[in-house]
Amino acid sequence: MARNSRHRKETELDSRLGNRVESRHFAHIWWLLILLGVFVQVSDVLSSNYLPKTVWSAVFLALAFLFTRRGSDRPFGLTPLGAIWLAFGLWGLASAIWAPSPRVTVERWIALFFFPSMAYLVAQRTRFWESETFWTAYCVLFSVVCLIGCLQFILPIECLKPWFPKQDFLGWIESTGLPSSTLGNRNYAGEYLAATFPLVLWRFLKADGRAMVVPFVALGLGAAFLLFTRTRSAWLALALAFALIAAFGGARRALRRKRSLPILVATACVVLAAGLVVRPSSRVKTQGRGDGYGGMPVYKDTLLQSFRSTLSDLKTNKRLAMWRLALSVGTNPLLGCGWGNYPIVATPYNPEDKIFTLNYEIHSDVLQCYVDLGVVGLGIVLAFAVHLATLVYRQRQDESLILASGAAVFALTLMLSVTFLSEKVSTQIWTAGIIAVINDRNARHPWKRFDLNRWARGALRFTAVVGLAALAVAAGMTVWGDFQFWKETVRNPRIGLSPDYDRLARDVLPWMQFEPNVIHILTNQTSSTALRAGRLDATETFARKAVSLHSNDAVALGNLVAVALKRSDLETAARYLEEIVRLGPRFATFDVWRMLANCYARLGKEDRAKECLDKALSLLARDRPAAGRAP
Repeated sequence: MARNSRHRKETELDSRLGNRVESRHFAHIWWLLILLGVFVQVSDVLSSNYLPKTVWSAVFLALAFLFTRRGSDRPFGLTPLGAIWLAFGLWGLASAIWAPSPRVTVERWIALFFFPSMAYLVAQRTRFWESETFWTAYCVLFSVVCLIGCLQFILPIECLKPWFPKQDFLGWIESTGLPSSTLGNRNYAGEYLAATFPLVLWRFLKADGRAMVVPFVALGLGAAFLLFTRTRSAWLALALAFALIAAFGGARRALRRKRSLPILVATACVVLAAGLVVRPSSRVKTQGRGDGYGGMPVYKDTLLQSFRSTLSDLKTNKRLAMWRLALSVGTNPLLGCGWGNYPIVATPYNPEDKIFTLNYEIHSDVLQCYVDLGVVGLGIVLAFAVHLATLVYRQRQDESLILASGAAVFALTLMLSVTFLSEKVSTQIWTAGIIAVINDRNARHPWKRFDLNRWARGALRFTAVVGLAALAVAAGMTVWGDFQFWKETVRNPRIGLSPDYDRLARDVLPWMQFEPNVIHILTNQTSSTALRAGRLDATETFARKAVSLHSNDAVALGNLVAVALKRSDLETAARYLEEIVRLGPRFATFDVWRMLANCYARLGKEDRAKECLDKALSLLARDRPAAGRAP
């Protein structure tokens, strides 16, 4: 009797979330439009995935703020989870004070704090999880994403070649054997699936009758896509997350679904069998550059090979080398080196004598947080994760949606111990939405309430809209500039035209004000090609911009040295050479010391010239190319 009463109570609570009247004024449609950004990508540019998705999402987040209203039962306030998140944002922004490149820190703050925060607030305003229509539509969206990934894995199909020789559909489905869908990378796709798959599974278990069809298709395609990605961290993370949720009471709820369970088990068996039999359409011998360009690495050809290679990977995995380097660089244990500034600080220690790009990640957000923000920042992040887990545990008896959301958050958190969330816009937005679900009860009864009048609320709303609109415009201009660089430096030489470097430096570069990594890579590479073309003014503009973003960019510094020497500006050349010397022995090569000695000799500084010459002679036996290699 007590069990039946408890079951009725749980059913009523589930119905309160899933079977209410459609969200007011169809606000959930805005959240669905935001999520459609997963399909947005632009070819032929460096920023083909991250920035186009940012533009789309920022535009529709701004529109959602304009055309949706907070419910009367949602007061302005600060929850404990929000307080921890706010502390993290303030600490991350404060790290610009001691960061080598404050601009990099500020833009990392915009991308990883401001943007997800706005997504969370829009999720609260739309309350998308209350809409049955939303979940059906999202299952369709999810199915399309997974179908694209599955086709990428199996195409080309030999028997179809007489009718479809190329088998490249809509520009999205390329015959590479690498299932990334529209997410840019198969590992990125695995991370997206880790955050979304538990909610699709929840939707399937919750549905009855005809309503099961769409979630069932989404579930089958999602499971196949997950296996095809060969992302072992996603498999392990989801397995552990589901085990934890089962311990929280999820298993008991799932076992009550008498109709769904047999279908679920049968689907799992079929998908697993397909995963064991179906192989990628193309393969490469080594991961390296081939992973993402040529095909699936051969050691992940089958599911069994993927499992068998796990132990051998641990011995040779680049992640271990990344982590050892991160711990040996010597960033401030308490404060870190500044949010997003690790690539700058670590470049002088790079064993490959290469310039780290500004989006270089350690492939562990836990360790990345430590080197960027120190023990303080890592402590705040861990407090956020612990409090989030506490919220799931406290609400485990209330709604099954909470358990599904908890599984998604746990799986993503586990994955982030060996991967990263930066530049994964679709995953960030979805995660913000499910955190809004978990924190909804506290949002209705905030820890600290603020009684704001109509004008204050309007001002905050206006500020959010303007901030998102500015982000969309800035990101869009960088995409435009990226395309202009591609057109001048890649397309024009192919058709016999000379690149107009002066136009890029004068009319394009000043408009590119967001995403330092893209700007740095473009200016670093173009400064070298402009120098070879003899365009000194353009070379100086590009190289100066690269150095302003990445102060340890020895390639750009070397190009500035070359420009100064061609102009017989010995003082400037010596200053830039001293900057290269400061980077340490990996970049201060024989040629650098020799040029520096020559500059000082011609400037009449004989003592310093002799010191530099002695250093050059000591390095003569082990000379290496000057100024490293470009990113």
